[in-house]
Order: sequence, then C-alpha cells, then structure tokens
Amino acid sequence: MTSEKKTKQLIYLYGALDLACFLTGNMGLDEATVFSLPKEGFTEAFQKEFCCRKYPLELTDSALTLKEAFRDFLGDESEDSKISANLAKMTEYSFGKTEKICFDKDHRKLIDTLGGRNGPFWNISDIFFAVMPEEILCFFSGNFE
Repeated sequence: MTSEKKTKQLIYLYGALDLACFLTGNMGLDEATVFSLPKEGFTEAFQKEFCCRKYPLELTDSALTLKEAFRDFLGDESEDSKISANLAKMTEYSFGKTEKICFDKDHRKLIDTLGGRNGPFWNISDIFFAVMPEEILCFFSGNFE
C-alpha cells in the first residue's frame, strides 16, 4: 500500500474516531487520536515518537475484540449502540483484520509517562494498541485541561 493511501486512511480513521467520541457523549473533555507505527521495530518507534526512550514498553495481549476495545475506550455503554461496532468495521476495512488488542504491561505507568509534553495530550486518559496486518494502531484519549 502506498504511503499516500495509508496517510489518507489514517486521516479518515481520525475523523471517524472524532465523530464517534462526539456521538457517544461519554468522553467529557477528552478527545481521541490515533497513530500508526510499524510492526517491525515498534517499541523503538513508539519510544522515539513519544520521547520516552527509557520507558520499558511491554505489550500484553488482551482477549478484547476491536469492537469491545472501542466500546471501553469510548465509554459506549449502550448494548444496542452501533458506534463501536461501526468504528471497528471501518477500521478493519481500511487497515485489515485486527490480529489482537494489546495494552502496556503497566498501563497506568505508561499513561503517567506520556502525560505532559511526551504524548498527544497533556492529560492522557487511556491508550490501547490494535495490531493490524501491516502496522500497529495506537489509540489515545485525553485532553489539554
């Protein structure tokens, strides 16, 4: 896949994620964003991207599906809500079938480490990783308050 096509897909996913946050209405002051990093050399790429070279990132597998991860991430508590399901479907349409959902071994410590100047938000609320066929998508929620 060309770099330009991947960039467009990532921008589209970011917009869909932004809309999902708005539609669930459960995020409060938080916003969400997504980053794509290569599977090969992921830890080093993540540490470089988020200026946390000394942080011992260690991903652990989760039993969650992408839909369930989005549901938890967005606070999408309604059982009949289609927001998380459709966001997962759209993500997999653009990036391929999710291989697994991961979290850092010390989830809270990673959130604390990325807060402030290192992460995409001053205050990080949550982060999860979706391992896709060609990359790892890093989903962040947080705010600048």
